[in-house]
Amino acid sequence: MKFKITQPLKTTILIFLLIFTLSVTAQVGVGTTSPSSALDIEVNAASDGIEINNIRGNGDPTLQYQVNGTSRITMGIDDSDGDKFKIGTTALTTNTRLTIATNGYIGIGLTAPTYHLHMEGNRNDYLAFYENTHATGASLAGYVTGTYNALGGVTNNTVGLGSYGVHLPATGGGTGVWGTSNSSDADAVYGSIPTTGSWLGFGGLFTGGLGYANGLYNLSDERVKSNIVTISGAINKLKQIRGVSYTYNLNEYNYLAKGDTRTYLGFLAQNVKEIFPEAVAEKQLIVDGPDKMNSSASLSEFRKETFNVVDYTAIVPVTVEAIKEQQEIIEAQNNRISNLEDKITLLESRLNAILESQD
Repeated sequence: MKFKITQPLKTTILIFLLIFTLSVTAQVGVGTTSPSSALDIEVNAASDGIEINNIRGNGDPTLQYQVNGTSRITMGIDDSDGDKFKIGTTALTTNTRLTIATNGYIGIGLTAPTYHLHMEGNRNDYLAFYENTHATGASLAGYVTGTYNALGGVTNNTVGLGSYGVHLPATGGGTGVWGTSNSSDADAVYGSIPTTGSWLGFGGLFTGGLGYANGLYNLSDERVKSNIVTISGAINKLKQIRGVSYTYNLNEYNYLAKGDTRTYLGFLAQNVKEIFPEAVAEKQLIVDGPDKMNSSASLSEFRKETFNVVDYTAIVPVTVEAIKEQQEIIEAQNNRISNLEDKITLLESRLNAILESQD
């Protein structure tokens, strides 16, 4: 008796074998007879792979990953948002984690990136963290050939930090921020603030000491000056200023002085202000904050206080004019002494003549 295998029977047998195979091995191979995972797709072509094509006019081709039936990650093309590639949670538009726009811009935490890499988040620390464990490697670099900055730090908070650099170890000779240039016509570090309003800040503020080499220069070009008047009465003014030795008040301002116990020479700002108000200003300085700096910082952690500060270089021209005034006094006294000596010589000559005539 002959048994004929019809096409429907063939289909049924194939389905049965597939179900049986899946129930036993739970592995499906496409392009391979030896799948090594639940779905193993192997190709041998210059360009081939998996194609997901949603032929519906406004459909989204997606791929979803689930854990025990619960969707965790969904990725695909969002047809309703400019055909952007997105990675979300239960859906493309639910907690969208990553967006790649058709122009190549990548957004992390937002769906409308306006930069090649655009990140947005709401965190109490760094939005991105780069770590290079290689002994001679850098963690982040910016390079441009145009006239704009390679790296930028911008804050839109009244007490924010635009840029922050810290040397974390409590020992060693590291550097928190390094600025340099290979051109002698460039500025290695530049800082500025407006000089209008209360002007309580600094274009550059250093505590712990300021060191420099090759000179410290103040803008003094005659072209930028007006209302030029020679300083007068310099000697009398300098006589009213106290030159003092002092140590810092560590009981109240230890944080500001950084525990410095050395003795210094200088002036008292309140005293100088009475004589030379032009040489004294009010500035805010940090008097309290964290003992050690961490990988991030907020100016809200610091407390500032307003102090009188002295521009010591402003005393130099006063001293110069005082020396010149003093020199005029000395020269006048020398002339007087010279005249008196001439008179004494003349008197001595006459006296000697009288004495000789009596002999």
